[in-house]
Amino acid sequence: MAEPINQGFKPTLFPMMSSGEDQATSIFFGMMCLVLPLRDTLLRTISRSAYKSGNDFSAFLHPSFGGKYSKKDVPDGVIHLEQKENWSALVEVKIKKQDLSNIQLDNYLQRVKESNMDALITISNELCAKPDRPPLRLKSSNKNFRKIPHYHWSWQFIRFQVKKLLNSDDGLTEIERELLSQFLNFLEHPKSGVAGFTSMPKDWKKLVDKLREGGKPDQDMLEDSVSGWFQETAELALILSGELGVEVEEMAILDSVERRREDAVNRLAETGDLVADFRIESCKSPLNVKLDVDRRCVQFSVTHDVPTSAKTPFVQVQHFLRRFHQEDERDQWGAHEDVRVFCRWPRAKDKTDMTLFDAIQHSIDDEMKNSPLIRQDKDKIMDIDLCYTPSKVSSKISSRNQVITLLEEEAVFFARNYLPT
Repeated sequence: MAEPINQGFKPTLFPMMSSGEDQATSIFFGMMCLVLPLRDTLLRTISRSAYKSGNDFSAFLHPSFGGKYSKKDVPDGVIHLEQKENWSALVEVKIKKQDLSNIQLDNYLQRVKESNMDALITISNELCAKPDRPPLRLKSSNKNFRKIPHYHWSWQFIRFQVKKLLNSDDGLTEIERELLSQFLNFLEHPKSGVAGFTSMPKDWKKLVDKLREGGKPDQDMLEDSVSGWFQETAELALILSGELGVEVEEMAILDSVERRREDAVNRLAETGDLVADFRIESCKSPLNVKLDVDRRCVQFSVTHDVPTSAKTPFVQVQHFLRRFHQEDERDQWGAHEDVRVFCRWPRAKDKTDMTLFDAIQHSIDDEMKNSPLIRQDKDKIMDIDLCYTPSKVSSKISSRNQVITLLEEEAVFFARNYLPT
């Protein structure tokens, strides 16, 4: 049985180590020890909490085992909470394009088990939807190790929490605010080794071409693409949260990461689609994002409630459209290119639809009552959808890098302009 893990080196904001990974770990641990709001924020994401004084929290780099330092399978750090019921976690950190291997993962989980610790925390540039749902790639094949709590913080997730604190009114002291600002500068510096998700897997173009031709990609190609999609949707949630100033969370209907990946792989193979829904704190309806891989297009859509200020369907639509055009003001979003408006009716299988630009013109010209958008029976509109399908993007869909930029820029555009208020 392994020896208990003992304290290692104290973290510092001014590390002298040659390893960039050690430097990043030291600075991060130093920030958690010095800026209690950051410590509290991150601990809450893994269902832990510390005392207000901070005296119960400690973090150390390169802990030793039984007082003996080993160069083999040495974790980057350990954090402790000395409370009525003590809690501790082993921490393994990666930067740049370094990935934690499954062999390393099992070795560290073994250390957690043998040292009577409570959890493993991994930190890297790899993203996941929630800290308590680490990337499926990091799931141990050992069933005994799966019982050990494993949490994952991506560097982008940490960066987002820092920015969120700086933008909040949580009573930060001047020193805390300055420390967080300096830490954010470090995280955003190209030499820090911190990066977001910037490209789909290497066989992405092959997958796009094969699906477009009606072929069947192999299983590894499908699974790699789905894993890349999950990383991108995790980052999209962080980007949209920052842009909108509200909590945005990817919705996971299935109860496990395994089932979610299986469902996504089957959907991609059968329909050529990658899809995600985002719950937005200020909206009743989720934002849907669909990457139609075989057709090489991307679509953003959201459902709006029917205005209650009117009862007649065409008047309801006119009231709805006022948000996107005021007769006495210049239309701030141009011609609403590539945006369509859909109305859903209780006794009709298909929705009625028009371009948003044409719908606005019908409203201005007082022709909405007889427009294709309005059914000529006594049905009432159930809800109204807006759907944005940007044009001339097929070449970008095929590119590993450009598809990521496309998704992020267009998601922000749609969210800023067309979500329910």
